[in-house]
Amino acid sequence: MNNKLLDQTLLANTNNLLELDKHTQTLVWAGVIGISIIFIIILLLIHFLYWRNKNAKFKEQRLGVQRERSFLFEIKQNIFLILSSLFAISLIVGLVTIIKLNI
Repeated sequence: MNNKLLDQTLLANTNNLLELDKHTQTLVWAGVIGISIIFIIILLLIHFLYWRNKNAKFKEQRLGVQRERSFLFEIKQNIFLILSSLFAISLIVGLVTIIKLNI
């Protein structure tokens, strides 16, 4: 009789731990989403307000000398867009994970 009661108690505690774990996971992924949104906004603002203007001034200083744009040059010019797209991927992963946790 005591073993049956002990099993029920352990099972109830396990269910409570699973719910707490799901809640904790939801909070962690909500933090990931919040931080991703903040970094996306900051990186896009840096790109469009500062970095693009700096690159335009650099082009003017070259005195019309045209050179072929290399792959690394394109990455350098668009580094903040590339980083913000990586944070957008983490934002989508966080949203999908929270939806799966709460269904």
